[in-house]
Amino acid sequence: ELAIQRNQNQGDFFVHDLSTPFEKIENESHDIVLCALALHYLEDWTPAIKEFNRVLKKDGILVISIEHPFNDFNFFKSKKYFETEHVKCTWRGFGEPIEVNSYRRSLGECLNPLTENGFYIDKLIEPKPTKEFENADPRHYKELNDFPAFMCIRAVKK
Repeated sequence: ELAIQRNQNQGDFFVHDLSTPFEKIENESHDIVLCALALHYLEDWTPAIKEFNRVLKKDGILVISIEHPFNDFNFFKSKKYFETEHVKCTWRGFGEPIEVNSYRRSLGECLNPLTENGFYIDKLIEPKPTKEFENADPRHYKELNDFPAFMCIRAVKK
């Protein structure tokens, strides 16, 4: 609903479970797929990555943003970096705090599902905060300049 409001009905919007096939989307029908901060909620990325590949045209672009695997490893005080593990935290971003369930995984487990399912990695970015963020939150600005919290990947369909 918010996406529809913000985009003034320019586009088709629907809610979908990323672990199931995109039945409403035709094969090779899109130039770009954007998946922002969603994959870490899936234990297995492969079904979603295969669907992204299916709906993209040849040379189509997949852009994903995820929580940085190194940051998650530290934040959740994990003991086994190479294991994908179910983790929980309390998110206080908007309104009442809520418990969030997600999956922490290694860098390889973030990249391999892409390269094993018809994509090559074109670019990987570990974004730093903007200068404006320093004024809003100096402590987090320093932390995010010292250690990445997010990772963005641009992958191209082979």
